[in-house]
Amino acid sequence: MFGTLSEETEVKVPASKAWAVYGTLELGKHITGKIVEAIDVVEGDGGTGTILKLSLKPGLGFTYFIEKFTKVDNHNKVKEAEVVEGGFLDIGFNFYRVIWEIKENPKNDAGSSCIVKLTIEYDVKEEFAANASFVTTEPLVGLGFTYFIEKFTKVDNHNKVKEAEVVEGGFLDIGFNFYRVIWEIKENPKDDAGSSCIVKLTIEYDVKEEFAANASFVTTEPLVGIMSAVNEHLLKST
Repeated sequence: MFGTLSEETEVKVPASKAWAVYGTLELGKHITGKIVEAIDVVEGDGGTGTILKLSLKPGLGFTYFIEKFTKVDNHNKVKEAEVVEGGFLDIGFNFYRVIWEIKENPKNDAGSSCIVKLTIEYDVKEEFAANASFVTTEPLVGLGFTYFIEKFTKVDNHNKVKEAEVVEGGFLDIGFNFYRVIWEIKENPKDDAGSSCIVKLTIEYDVKEEFAANASFVTTEPLVGIMSAVNEHLLKST
């Protein structure tokens, strides 16, 4: 199954200046620490044939992927990079390609701004067609789910335990039989004054054998972010 996504945005710099970043290895410097932990140049200097290994931050599902610059056209300001190992290839994709294009802004005669166009092209095996939902032009959004519905299956105020189970959408759309989140609030055994507590987060899930690779998308990272935000709020309100 072939698919494509595309997005354009205006950047208020000349096209040549934008290309100096998007068309070279400079781009890696700007995303390291944000959506990737590290980028290693395996081969090349940024031109056609360059191979990079990208180690991803926790929470994005994949731990790494290796991409190859299959086209770097400095004249037309077009760069294409294709995943050759890891990443989407591990979950049933035949190929996954990212294309960057820098174009003159037709509405700006002064040439002080340009259009950056991002296109993603991919082909996924039919038996993994549901995994196409992971393809997104917004990596920071995460897994690409548009929605899910959850049901509180247990709220035990006495023991301070809450369980929530996905009943529609989300992980159920990519081969999971169930996906459950459990929150527990416990007294801190090291704090006799009772001025602190322990928050325990547990994720339980079951995935069909043919979608076993999708278990790699399960992570506590987004929920830990929620915990951090709540903890900060609680500390400020005391």
